[in-house]
Amino acid sequence: MTLIPSTRSIPRRPTASGRRECFLLEPTQRRLSSRAKFLSLGGAKESVHYNDVWHLHPSDPNLWVLVTVGGPNARRIFSPRYSHKAIMYNERIWVMGGFTVKPGASQGSLQCDVFSSTDGKIWVEHTNEAWMGKGRIEFGLLKFKGEMFVLGGYGGKGAVDKTVMNDVYSSSDGKSWLRIGNSSTITSTNRWSRRSGFGFTATSEKMFVVGGWGVAMLRDLWASEDGDTWSEITPITDYFTARTDFKMRAFDGMLWVFGGKVENGYSNEVWSGVESGDRWIKMDPSSNMWEGRDYHSIMTCQGSVFLIGGQKYVTNTARKFMVNPQSASTTFPEADVWRAYISNNPCTSRRELANPFSSCYCHNATDVGGGGSLITPDLPLWALVVIIAAVILSLGLVIFFGIRWKKKKQKERQIKIQKLGGKAGMDITKNLDKFLAKRVDNAKTPYGVKGKAKNLNAK
Repeated sequence: MTLIPSTRSIPRRPTASGRRECFLLEPTQRRLSSRAKFLSLGGAKESVHYNDVWHLHPSDPNLWVLVTVGGPNARRIFSPRYSHKAIMYNERIWVMGGFTVKPGASQGSLQCDVFSSTDGKIWVEHTNEAWMGKGRIEFGLLKFKGEMFVLGGYGGKGAVDKTVMNDVYSSSDGKSWLRIGNSSTITSTNRWSRRSGFGFTATSEKMFVVGGWGVAMLRDLWASEDGDTWSEITPITDYFTARTDFKMRAFDGMLWVFGGKVENGYSNEVWSGVESGDRWIKMDPSSNMWEGRDYHSIMTCQGSVFLIGGQKYVTNTARKFMVNPQSASTTFPEADVWRAYISNNPCTSRRELANPFSSCYCHNATDVGGGGSLITPDLPLWALVVIIAAVILSLGLVIFFGIRWKKKKQKERQIKIQKLGGKAGMDITKNLDKFLAKRVDNAKTPYGVKGKAKNLNAK
């Protein structure tokens, strides 16, 4: 797998900024669209915080469409913020947590509020006291086995007493949150240590927490089937180094890790591992690879992975935002966009052929074309079955009514032949024109039989 620059660049808004929350709006959200959409919500650049909402245009992949303008005084929407999390759940868009500076406040605050929307325009606040009132940033948010799960992060109650956490909460409605486990049941052997900026993802069977920052950078891997009991995974192969503020995804039957902050700077590595988490392989670096970064966004759609934006510190105080070098504006540049995809083509490179952990597709680092539509998602199995059944039924109906029409016409011709003197059952349907011509030639007229002269003087 190779991430290549996408020609589908992102215009200024959503701008190249840090800690925006981007994700794929699933096509199951029927009220908003029957097609998948990429959404970008809120974020910050320098001291400016946003709560605007954008989606990628369904037919023009170079155009982002403003859904909600937002603003510090906007109503019926979450406040401007960054380091929040967003997710699709129960056909609603959910935004929660993060850091915000409210109008009139002398300083910012960590949020423990939860908002949702069906269309990205009008938002409903479900609670402002989630997770026992512990606001947080750099936490995990997952959809797993029919519920939403919030994991760890940095935060706490009030303006003081902030710390990294390893608590886990679940909810099915966004309003009531159940804490899973407590200080008397959580130990160092049944749950990951306190941390923030970690990688997280979920398959149909397990949730995963990887790396992050505790008292130092971490590289441990943990998995759970219920959010309560966690088991540490010990890889049997080499795997990624300690890192924080990176991205992790379950995709194409594999686990994937992208970039992040590492001990000696910023990484642009891509690692792929089996779903058990115990075997990993580093994908081939490309000569045209994206620059190491953190706080980037990762989205997946129809066999492709999209990496958007991010940042890195070039000095202790100066940040570099990842922008498109071909951006038309230097004042408000576009964020860069990179794409990778899984190829059906035969694997050719030695690295690909040596990868014993690849899934049903080749993670082909040599084929950089194709990849399908940006915003047309894979159809679920049930939809494919319905479409195939509809096509077969349509063909069957066409054939059925075609046969009936043909039989009807044949019957009409037979009746016509019999009326003209044809014998019942005679097979002349294919020679009807010849038969009719013969009938006309032999037809009687006042002057005799047609085709024969008549002696008018005869008596």
